[in-house]
Amino acid sequence: MKRNVLFAILIGLSFFFAMFTTDIFVFASPDQYVSYIVKGDSMRPMLEENDWIKVKSDIEVSDIYAAPWPNGDIIVFYAPQTNSSDALLIYAHRAIEKETNNQTGITFFRTKGDNNAAPNNFAVDYRGEDYSWNGMVSEKLLIGKVAGITQPSSAGSWNGVAYNVTVYTNSTVTEPNFSQSDKKIQFDITGYTSYSTNGFCNVTIPKALLNCSSLADWQVKLNETSIAYTAGENETYTFVYFTYGYSIHHIQIIGTQSISGQQTDSSSQWIPIATVVVAAILLGSILYLVKKRKKDAQQESKSVDA
Repeated sequence: MKRNVLFAILIGLSFFFAMFTTDIFVFASPDQYVSYIVKGDSMRPMLEENDWIKVKSDIEVSDIYAAPWPNGDIIVFYAPQTNSSDALLIYAHRAIEKETNNQTGITFFRTKGDNNAAPNNFAVDYRGEDYSWNGMVSEKLLIGKVAGITQPSSAGSWNGVAYNVTVYTNSTVTEPNFSQSDKKIQFDITGYTSYSTNGFCNVTIPKALLNCSSLADWQVKLNETSIAYTAGENETYTFVYFTYGYSIHHIQIIGTQSISGQQTDSSSQWIPIATVVVAAILLGSILYLVKKRKKDAQQESKSVDA
């Protein structure tokens, strides 16, 4: 069986998301973006298990660039169904080709998981060729395309408190590494989500872990060269934003004040968080499906019936 990237729907869960990244969605309109958490490995290394993705939903077919890895956009869509009793699955795979059916005028996408050997070859949907055609998925099943990825990573635990560094980006990044002695966080940029001119990162850093007396005192280095950045803060976190041209890069974010003390085991700190994650996923899925059924009963929708 092919490995697929599946998602637990996390709509209306900003209270939980704020536990890790606070202001990630501050600029997102509810009508334009929807959030998911990744389950599966078919898009590795671009998308890892438990990554959060922000999907832009108010797009046109012409907004999607289809090309083989690494240039094609990553799109999120409902899988075609062979019968009405099939489970409702959501995929996030790269659009590697798009074609318009001349008879119907409907555009279809050939998709592939970056970590899969072959493209998806979807069976004919029970509702007809408007939903799947020649192994491709219809624009009618399209949810949107990935605009950014949020990757919360453990930076270790001190005095029994676990700290996380979160990177929101449109690139593929390695897990951030925090150095207490060097007062810095570093990671590598190894790829990107879609065909674009520039990449970006917005890194959320707990002040208790790494800090500066002034926002102007931070240093961001791209391949050992200092670059411009924009920084913001609240009482608990510092947000460091910077851009770069697409390539392979080594990033260092250097502060002036580092947490003191000895690193301790943080495994027990994740038990309550995991409980909240499960509850949030279940709640978000129920709210979404109830809302969708009501909407489908009122008007025809381009998404798969719940």
